[in-house]
Amino acid sequence: MAKKVLIVDDTISILDMLKDSLTSEGYEVETVNNSTKGLEMIKTDAYDIVLLDIQMPEMTGLEIISSLKDTSIIHTTKIVLMTASEIPSEDLTNLMKVGVAAWIRKPINLEILSGRLKTL
Repeated sequence: MAKKVLIVDDTISILDMLKDSLTSEGYEVETVNNSTKGLEMIKTDAYDIVLLDIQMPEMTGLEIISSLKDTSIIHTTKIVLMTASEIPSEDLTNLMKVGVAAWIRKPINLEILSGRLKTL
């Protein structure tokens, strides 16, 4: 059975690129370019992996994680943060403690992403 992936990012071109790449690798992929809708989808559907952009209008990826931290979702879904910025090691440690499985830098190298997802 294919792993089910949700990609939450406000940039359509990134959503399209990641969906094409991950679909070709056998993942079942859904995308959303609205963080509020993304949170709703995470809460109402079961995903194996969520790729989550940190910087989005309306609600940041970190705010989404904060709203999930007291739910079982944070323990059953692998969350991978996507960011163009460096994440300070202390912040990364804290994120891992609340359930973030991994992070990847933008622009995203598809080979690195593929390898990272295979380890989850």
